[in-house]
Parts: sequence; structure tokens; C-alpha cells
Amino acid sequence: NISQGSIGDFKNASPLRELHIGANLGYHKTIADGIRLAVGVRLGYYAYNLNLTQLDVKDPTDPDFQNSNYSISAPMAGFGTLLYSEKFFIGFASPQMIFLNTADNNYTYNSKLHYYATGGYVFDLTDKFKSKVTTQIRMVEGAPIQADFNLHLIYLDNISVGSFVRTEGDIGLMISGDISPKWRLFYSWDSKIKPLNEYVRNSHEFGLKFQLPTKNWYREVLPRYF
Repeated sequence: NISQGSIGDFKNASPLRELHIGANLGYHKTIADGIRLAVGVRLGYYAYNLNLTQLDVKDPTDPDFQNSNYSISAPMAGFGTLLYSEKFFIGFASPQMIFLNTADNNYTYNSKLHYYATGGYVFDLTDKFKSKVTTQIRMVEGAPIQADFNLHLIYLDNISVGSFVRTEGDIGLMISGDISPKWRLFYSWDSKIKPLNEYVRNSHEFGLKFQLPTKNWYREVLPRYF
């Protein structure tokens, strides 16, 4: 995984730039009939650069914008574990476990450990209908716990219609369906409902999934609910 971004759009430069490079490795093992355990590790590198001296300021003599370049780089490590079967999963992960607290000039960088807990289950309602319930809980030091709750109705293992709610004030709808044995189409809509979030409402996403053929067909489980 490689991601690069910048915050701020000024005349000469973006004052904050970041780069993340990481690799993930997972190992899966059958521990009981139809139940598998996966353990994964994440290793990588990240870098942040804050460069205020490149900005076009009104007062070049302002001491807050002189020699105000700050950069930090550090290794990145994380882990995750997942217990799953065809009808359920439960997992826990911490994608960045290296804690770093340092200061340079007038700026302080303090990394926070993030923890994620996930779970889901598929219930058989009738011969044609199933319901899928999933959740993700996010925890970080010094911030309130955030959680997503998702509910899907599945028809003939082919069409899924669902909705979600997020504790910080998001709601959404999701629709997906198979258009062939190897292709699946997705659509989702989400919006924030709190008054302070009026500028980031009504987001639409479309997706298309293709199932790659495999040599070992006995390992391919269809339909896949997760």
C-alpha cells in the first residue's frame, strides 16, 4: 500500500505533506470444520513534512513563519487477527502500534494508537432471504469511541439492500447485485445529519467487482457474504 497526500492549497506549497508505505502479510489456518483463523502483520514507513517557510505571507519578518520547517519519519508496524467462517466473522486489529512522541522547533508530533474491533453474522430468514449484520468499533486514546452498525437484506444470495448508521452522525444506504457469475455492481449513498456537517452531505459511490479465476477451485467459496 502506498498513499501520499497534502493538506492546504496555497500559492507556493502545501504546508503539510504525508507519505505512507506499507506491506501486509496474512496467514490463514483451518482450526475446526468450516472455521478458519487469520493472523496478519503490517510493516512499513511513514513521513510527515510541515514546511511553512514556502508560504507566501504578508509579513516576511513574522517569526512564526521563519525557519518553520518540521519533518518526521518513522517505521510503521501493526497487526490484526480474524476468526471467520462462511456465516460469521470477528476480528481485532491495530494498524499502527509504534508510539512516537517528539518535538522539533515549536511543533510537537504525538502519535496515537488506534484499535479496531469488527464482527458480523448472516441469519437465515427463509429459503430466499437472509439478513447480514456487521459492525466496526474504532478506539483511539483521547477521542470518543466511534462505531458503525450495518444491516443488509439478501435475496437469493444475489441482491443485497442495506443501510448503516455511524455514531458521529452519518447515515447511508447500500445496494449490490450480481450481473454475471464473475461481476458484481455496487452503489452506496451516505450523508451526515449533524448541523455542523452540512457541507459534507450526500456522497455517492459506485463500484464494480470482478472475481478472478483461481486454479484451486475447491478453495473458492461462493457465495461470499463478507
